Amino acid sequence: MSRLLGILAVVVLALSACAAPYTVRTVPKGHTALHLSAGGPLVEALGPPLPIPAVLAGAQYGLTDDWNISGMFHLLAAFYETGGLEATVTRRILRQRGWVPEVTASLRVTQLFSKEAYRVYPELEAFASYLLGRRWLLYFGLSTLYDFFWEGEHHFRFHWAPTLGLDVRFARRFALGLALRWASPQMDTRPLVVDYASPGERGMIFVQLAFRVELCGWPELAP
Repeated sequence: MSRLLGILAVVVLALSACAAPYTVRTVPKGHTALHLSAGGPLVEALGPPLPIPAVLAGAQYGLTDDWNISGMFHLLAAFYETGGLEATVTRRILRQRGWVPEVTASLRVTQLFSKEAYRVYPELEAFASYLLGRRWLLYFGLSTLYDFFWEGEHHFRFHWAPTLGLDVRFARRFALGLALRWASPQMDTRPLVVDYASPGERGMIFVQLAFRVELCGWPELAP
């Protein structure tokens, strides 16, 4: 089971790589947003590249307009008797002003556990985003994972993943999103058992869909 956790750590990357980014922007003070994400790395085992399914659900809460806390639960891992939890603190660093993007930074702790093992993976990520026409949120960023449980020669591994995504907000409260990540582009995936679809067989391309609900409504869509 500890080997399974190691595989999950790479596949999940604990970078939230199995979850569409949910800390791109903070929600206002006292607001709550619910998140549901589905998708995963593209594999070619059955012919055309298809994403390995993964489903995560959670919520984001505004302590202030600039500080948020979030939590996510790995629903798919639970079916394999392996728990996956994420706890995140997000800080808004810059507000969008003209061509200056909104910038956020997050510290996340991901836990993977079973009856036989328990692992904790710290992560740092940052996003820059533009809200276009009040409804379209275009963003790009970088996520990083620090793996102190790696069983290789140096007992440590560093993962990183550039990200590009787009959300559309509608009906005041809801949003749909699509995100693309290139996780661990420095890693040669040819020796792995799974046949990942990636440029030059380096790293893993993640495709993720997101559904979000802002319980108080997106502020920019207020009447």
